[in-house]
Amino acid sequence: MTLTQINKAGLDELALDHVFTIGASGTDHYTFQGEGLNGTVNDPTLYLTRGKTYRFENGTGSHPIRIQSTSGASGTAYNTGVTNNAGSGTVIVEVQHDAPDVLYYQCTSHAAMNGILYITGALADGGVTTAKIADDAVTNAKLADNTISIAKIQNSAVTAAKLANNAATTSKINDSAVSTAKIADNAVTNDKVSASAAIAGSKIDLSSFNAPITITHSTPAINFVESDANPDFRISNSGGVLRVEDITGGYATKLAVNTDGHVDVIGNLDVGAGIDVTGDATFNQTTNTIRTNSDSAMMELCLSLIHI
Repeated sequence: MTLTQINKAGLDELALDHVFTIGASGTDHYTFQGEGLNGTVNDPTLYLTRGKTYRFENGTGSHPIRIQSTSGASGTAYNTGVTNNAGSGTVIVEVQHDAPDVLYYQCTSHAAMNGILYITGALADGGVTTAKIADDAVTNAKLADNTISIAKIQNSAVTAAKLANNAATTSKINDSAVSTAKIADNAVTNDKVSASAAIAGSKIDLSSFNAPITITHSTPAINFVESDANPDFRISNSGGVLRVEDITGGYATKLAVNTDGHVDVIGNLDVGAGIDVTGDATFNQTTNTIRTNSDSAMMELCLSLIHI
């Protein structure tokens, strides 16, 4: 098979250079001969394929040919993959996989001598570089789900406006991450405090209580527990009887205000300023209690105590 018998497909298969022979028609036109052209053609539009190499054999001498990314005599030279661009003699173009879709050829001496080069063929893997993507060109529809990794998000890039309501779940908040400054005033309500939470006395401002403290329960009680070995006490209201109890080793009533109003004192009663009794007084030796009901009885009690 002779070279004259090799068609375009054959050249591609053999990976030979695609050759164009260039002449001139005065100062108005380049003349081209070569692959895909029917004889000699003035300033033809050419189609180049990515990944292929093309030889522009310029025999004009006085008409240097320059490959450009923009058109016109003052267009921008395109030098990527181009050898001897705008030089005399042969210009070699190795069409890159990331080459733009349109290039131009231009005589550097005469503005009228020019033409268009359309770049065709698929892009190779990695062929599209950052510089080839226009600003705002990648839309949301072009991003596959789950394609943006953590490494692709800049620090502080996610603003509050980018978080959907209720998007931050408990598992996304680190332990101890919520500081005091992040809790709004009056934000912690009663139902947010655990029933087993131990609130220290230093955290309670008693001066803020402008009304009586009410404890509502079937048996309301307050325990007074010391941190040392001294006895512990409890004030409770059970069955309408107010009791002061020693709860150190159980529940031993020390003082009781009964529903009928009388007061029971269990154990020794030391009264430094004396006892004023209105009504009768009854001494119960068994329980070591004194009950008073009338002034006369109180007088008798006092006289008896004097004789004792």
